[in-house]
Amino acid sequence: MEDNDGTLSTQVASEHIRNEENQEGAPIPHASTRVSPLSSPTSVNFRLSACDDGNGTGQVIDEGEPLTEHAGSPSSRLSTGPRPAPSYEQLACLSDTEADRPGPRCGHTLTAVLAIGDEGSTSYVGPRLVLFGGATSIEDGSEAAGLHSIGGGAGIRLAGVTNDVHCYDILSKRWTRLHPAGEAPSPRAAHATTAVGTMVVTQGGIGPAGHATEDLHVLDLAQVKPKWHRLVVQGLSPGPRYGHVMELIQQRYLIVVGGNNGKKYLSDTWSLDTATKPYEWRRLEPEGDTIPSCMYATASARADGLLLLCGGRDGSGMPLDSAYGLVKHRDGRWEWVRAPGVAPSPRSQHAAAFVGSRLHVTGGALRGGRMVEGSATAAGKARVLILRR
Repeated sequence: MEDNDGTLSTQVASEHIRNEENQEGAPIPHASTRVSPLSSPTSVNFRLSACDDGNGTGQVIDEGEPLTEHAGSPSSRLSTGPRPAPSYEQLACLSDTEADRPGPRCGHTLTAVLAIGDEGSTSYVGPRLVLFGGATSIEDGSEAAGLHSIGGGAGIRLAGVTNDVHCYDILSKRWTRLHPAGEAPSPRAAHATTAVGTMVVTQGGIGPAGHATEDLHVLDLAQVKPKWHRLVVQGLSPGPRYGHVMELIQQRYLIVVGGNNGKKYLSDTWSLDTATKPYEWRRLEPEGDTIPSCMYATASARADGLLLLCGGRDGSGMPLDSAYGLVKHRDGRWEWVRAPGVAPSPRSQHAAAFVGSRLHVTGGALRGGRMVEGSATAAGKARVLILRR
């Protein structure tokens, strides 16, 4: 939602975001989620491990549960019993018209948004996936100066770049094209989005002429008619970039990492505190390990506030197999920690999401634009990372 002064408010009507803090200064998680406290201010512990996914399509890390009590308590021990093998299935996709379907595209974002209202009430709207932007085609053989592809390959030009918004209702399995009011972002691809309650926040991206953008927009879905708002943020900003990542951690901090500003690959880390007004970007100087300059990585937030940066591609075009965790300590310090253990094979432009303590990683591209084997299908090559703290 936007305040009258044109800024973002995390106090959405459905109260999905809670910005209160307990006496120790640790953010209070969503009421329906029980998580462990952050690690102590002087240490960060997590590890990657792997096993077969049971489908013959890759490896899966299938051991461990998210911590649900204070560290060291009996209930915080990891479960090592057998689990059902994960599987993929193609979901039904209904629509009233062909225009309601997104159609083929790349460089778009798909963001999960919480339900609105009380289930069973007339105003209830179930959980949704919101698709924004992307390019509906690419053109080979173009050598026009200044043009970029979302894959970064020379001689490929974005075509059909759009700012369309499509919504997939999880319960009805139906696609609908939305026509939000307000000031919409310009057409773009390779932008970054994340959900803040019932809002979708988008930043940056690259337009049809190959120019990176830096604007920050909010799509408010809590209203009867969805509405775009251009967010007013004071001071410095992450600047124009594309191929970067953005995620909300601790239900409070918007984090932007890496990408490409049209001139070079980036490794900087930025934060916007949605609980403090006036809103402003702050460039972080995290302690600990140094992350590589990269683009087309993934950033995934775990319920206890850990952000995991996985994979990506460096400035030489080499895909990365590294994983780094970003944590905010209770004394205000930020720290990057390289995750030890077995990581996914090198890849960029992949997808990743936390389910409990497990990070599911699937698909992606190798050097030269080759695809990770099997990634063209729904049951593509996948790995699941268990982060044990």
